[in-house]
Amino acid sequence: MPLTVHEGDDATFQCEVSPPDAEVTWLRNGAVVTPGPQMEIARSGSSHSLTVRGCRLEDSGTVTARAGSTVTSARLHVRETELLFLRRLQDVRAEEGQDVCLEVETGRVGAAGAVRWLRGGEPLPLDSRLALAQDGHVHRLFIHGVALADQGTYGCESHHDRTLARLSVRRRARAHPQPPAPAPGPRDAPPSPAAALQFLGRRDLQLCGGDGPGRAGSSDRARCVQGGAVA
Repeated sequence: MPLTVHEGDDATFQCEVSPPDAEVTWLRNGAVVTPGPQMEIARSGSSHSLTVRGCRLEDSGTVTARAGSTVTSARLHVRETELLFLRRLQDVRAEEGQDVCLEVETGRVGAAGAVRWLRGGEPLPLDSRLALAQDGHVHRLFIHGVALADQGTYGCESHHDRTLARLSVRRRARAHPQPPAPAPGPRDAPPSPAAALQFLGRRDLQLCGGDGPGRAGSSDRARCVQGGAVA
C-alpha cells in the first residue's frame, strides 16, 4: 500500500518478521539505507521500522524491506505543501527617483524560486535596478530609483496562490527659475550727480540776489550753486 505524506512530514514504514531474530535490510529505490539524521531504523522484537524524517519531494520512491529471500515493498509519495500568502501585496505610491519595496509573507518557508514576481502579468525584465530577496517567510522586490515607466500592476505567485498590487509613480516636482528683472528705463534711472547740480544751480540762480533782479555775480553764482547742492 502506498504511503502519501506532505512535504516536511515524517513517513514511517513497518514490517513483521518470523522468526523474530531475522535480520532486515532496508532499501530505498534499490539502494541500501544507511541510518542517519533523516533515515532512522528501529527494531522491537519481530517489528522493524524505517522512518524518513522531514520528507522532501525528492524522497518520493520505492521503500523495500528484505529479510533473507523474503521481500516486501511500498511506494512513498511526497506531496508539495501549499505555499499560500499570509501577507499580500499592498498598493504603493512613490515619487520619481525614490526606492520602492514590495513585500509578501508566505505560510511556510519555500525553497529558492518557490515564488516568482511579475509585472503586467509577465516575468520581470532584466534591469539592474531590480533586486529580489528572501528572509525566511518574507519575500521582497526592491526597485531602486523608480521611474515613471515602472508604474503598473505587480504580482507575486506560487504554484498555489497569487497576489497583485498597483505601483503608482508621480513626477518629481521641479523648481521653475524666476525670470530676470527688467532693466531700468530712462525714466526709472536716477539722475546723475552732474545733472542734479546743474538743475540745482539754475534754480539757485533765480532765487539768489546779485547786481540786479534775476542776476547774480560770478561769486554769488558759485556760492548759491554750492549751497543748493549741499542743501
